[in-house]
Order: sequence, then C-alpha cells, then structure tokens
Amino acid sequence: MFVDLRPQVHFGRVVGGCESNMNEDSNEDLRILGNWDPKTQEKHYSTKLPMRIIRRKAGLFKADSMNWNPRTACDVPDALRKQVFPWVETALANFDSMEHECKNHDERLAFTQNNRTALGFLNMMDKMQTIVIQDMAALLVLDDDVRSKHCLFEVDLFKSSEFMAYVYKMRNHLEVTKAPYDASLQEILPGVQERFDAINSSVHVVANQCSAMDVKLEKLPQLFHKVTEVAFSDLFKKLVSSVNNVVNPSPPLSPSPQMTSPRTNPVAPCVAPTDPALPRIDNDGFGFLLPTIVRSATEIWYVWFGLGKHRNQPISGGIDMMEKKNKSSWRMGYNGAQKKAFSRWKKVIQLMSEEKEYLGLNFLDQLDKLYKSLSGFEKTLNNRMNARITEQSSSKETG
Repeated sequence: MFVDLRPQVHFGRVVGGCESNMNEDSNEDLRILGNWDPKTQEKHYSTKLPMRIIRRKAGLFKADSMNWNPRTACDVPDALRKQVFPWVETALANFDSMEHECKNHDERLAFTQNNRTALGFLNMMDKMQTIVIQDMAALLVLDDDVRSKHCLFEVDLFKSSEFMAYVYKMRNHLEVTKAPYDASLQEILPGVQERFDAINSSVHVVANQCSAMDVKLEKLPQLFHKVTEVAFSDLFKKLVSSVNNVVNPSPPLSPSPQMTSPRTNPVAPCVAPTDPALPRIDNDGFGFLLPTIVRSATEIWYVWFGLGKHRNQPISGGIDMMEKKNKSSWRMGYNGAQKKAFSRWKKVIQLMSEEKEYLGLNFLDQLDKLYKSLSGFEKTLNNRMNARITEQSSSKETG
C-alpha cells in the first residue's frame, strides 16, 4: 500500500529473514546467508514462529508448503462484484480525473506520490469485492446449514438472484476442479493403476478366503469333539455287545431299571440325530451342546429354561432341569472352551435372574436392548449389579 516507514535501517535483512522463516527455510542456511551470529539471528531476524506446525494445523499438509484454493479460480461477474463496495468505482474514477487535471508530468508524479496510500487502499478494496463474493459463495456450498444462518447472509446482495446463480456456478466448479499437485496415478504412470486395481482385487479374494478358513478352523475343535464322541460311543456299544456274547451266548436280557440310569449305563436309549456328525443326545439330555451363536437375551433365557421354540429341549425344563437333576454329569464330555462357555452362560443367567426381580415381568424386552454379544452382555449386567449395590449401600449410610 506504499505506506511511508521511517525506521528503514536493515529493513531488507529483517523482511528477508521473516520471508525465509515463512517459507520454512533452514535456520542454519539463513544464518550462513546473512553471516549472522546465531544469537543475533534469533534476537533480531527471526519470526520465532513454528511455521511447519502452524501450516499443518491449518490443514495445509497435502503438498508440503503449497496451498491450492479452488474458489479463487471461479470468475465473478463484474456486475455482481461491483455491488459489494459500490463507492469504490466512483472514488477510483475521481482519482483518475484528478490525475488528468495535472498540467505536466511533475505535477502528475507529485500527485501520485502524495496520494499513493489512499490509492493503494482503494485498489485493495476493489480486489476485496471479488474475494468477498467468492468466499461467501464457497461458505454456502461447503456448509449451507450452518453458514446460511449467519447475519451476513441477511444482506440483500446475498439474497439476490445474481448471487444465487453464482453460488450454483461455484458448487459445480468445486466439484470438478482438481488441485494441480493432486495428479492421479493414471496420469503420471499410465497402466500402473490397472495393475494396482488387479492386485487389490486379488488381495480382497485372498482375504475372503482367509475369513472363510478362520470360520472353519473355529468350528474344527467342536466338530472333532462331536465326531470322536460318536465314534467312542459306537465302539463302547460294540465292546459291550461282544462281552455279552462271550459271557452269555443267548440274546441279552432287557436291562434292569437300575442299569438304565444315565450315570451308570452309557448305552441308554438315544434319540437318533439328523446329522451323523452331531453327538447323540439321550432322554436325559446327555450329549447336549450349548449354541455357539446367540442373538438376544431372550434366546439365552429360553434355551436355559426350555421355553419358546426351545420348549422341552433337550428335556422338559431345559438346561436348568438337567443341572438340578444330573448336576454336572450331563456335560462330562465338554472340552475346555465348552466348559468356559457354560460358566459364562450360568453367570449370565444368575445376573438375568437378578434383573428379573429388579425390572419385573417385561425384563427380557429391556435386556434385549442391552445385548450385543454374550461377553459384553455379561460385563453390562455385572456393572448394573455393582451400581445397584453401591447405590443401596450409600442410601443405607445416609439413612
């Protein structure tokens, strides 16, 4: 703006040092260029601003020190631009007329020197008209819901049809404009992008295959347990039959009631399974396995007590009745993972029983809203119970 400054000693050194700091040039290179002592440079010729940190915090990190502002490339119609500060055009015209009234070159030069600050201000305001229109249009495009409520958008200029037409132009411009440093891989190395796409596709196929393999591997221990249990059961039956044939060649007598107890007679009558890989489940529930996937708290409750679609499965009264009737003998064949899962089920049922007393009859509907997974459900119920205990103890203390 050509403002006169009296303290001009070492002005170039100060401005040059500040400009180098703004460009994130090396301080060591700057010190060597100015032939300064390090303390002198830091004291007199440094902005003391961490420009790299400031630039990255401002979001300008995609292209190092470059910044691309796409809205500045969207031209503003001259008729719309002049409505921002309409007095600027008149003031500039007055300056031109006053300059033409000067009689000779010396008077014209003196007039320009004496009024250069005012002229610089008017030129800046003239450029600001374009910037204001571009910025206001970009604000509406990028954040319409929030920015449109600002008081500036109540000005008649920003409600006019000319401005709304420019907003539409700005929206299309921002959607299709690309930064010069954001060149695509296809433009730089043609053909390489196709190779990368093929590699990505292959990686996705392998990932899907690995996921399917993980599911099969998770089911392998359970399937192995089921198959081995069926095989051992069949082998034991054959051994018993062979022993009976050796001891008594005649057809074996019907087993006595004492021999039909599930605890002493492993060959009690079994319900034939539909899938030969599944374990045999006898009339007292021996061989029953807990479901591996549970989708709601209601399903946990129904499986445990043999309700709903799980009625009388594996026996009347469900798992709860088997526990009361046979204790832990019905799950003697469980492996480590199945024992751990059963303990979690039992703990969850205890916590759900507490919630039933606290919530009332519709407790299952409320617990279904809390259920996401069995382990997470157990933690949630534990936290709720601990919170109630803490609340009760605090109320007793205050009482």
